[in-house]
Amino acid sequence: MSRVGKQRSVPETTSEPRTEPPASEAINADMCFAVNEAAPTIDAATDAAHTEPGPTADDSPSSPSATGVPGRSPAQLTWVRLRRDRTAVVSGIVLAGLLVIALAAPLIEWAYGVGPQEQFQHSLDRFGMPPGYGGGVSGEHWFGLEPGLGRDIFIRMI
Repeated sequence: MSRVGKQRSVPETTSEPRTEPPASEAINADMCFAVNEAAPTIDAATDAAHTEPGPTADDSPSSPSATGVPGRSPAQLTWVRLRRDRTAVVSGIVLAGLLVIALAAPLIEWAYGVGPQEQFQHSLDRFGMPPGYGGGVSGEHWFGLEPGLGRDIFIRMI
């Protein structure tokens, strides 16, 4: 198909000026007029309080009203960004938990009743392997026994 024979029609513009503004402009003008009429006035006492010489709490450069934005240190900005990041929060909680376990290791060892160097070779079979399918997991050895030497795996991990 050829487009040679088809021509587009261009709408004609008029040079006559518009006589009334569109509805949106009329509403905005009315709203501005209504706001200006209802604006509060400053009485003489309030005006005098604002013009007295001397420093006030609002004049300090660190106040939010003077600068518009409260100042924050780089550490504060970093802390705010880290708290928003869920992965960082979860990682921090896991890290804090591991730190508590590491610090409480002697207490856990005392409560568990087994030291990390104690060997339980009497619990191994003739090939030096822990009995059972789970590697010697039992109520006495929660994570099982180490093959060969028979040391408790749970207390060695702590």
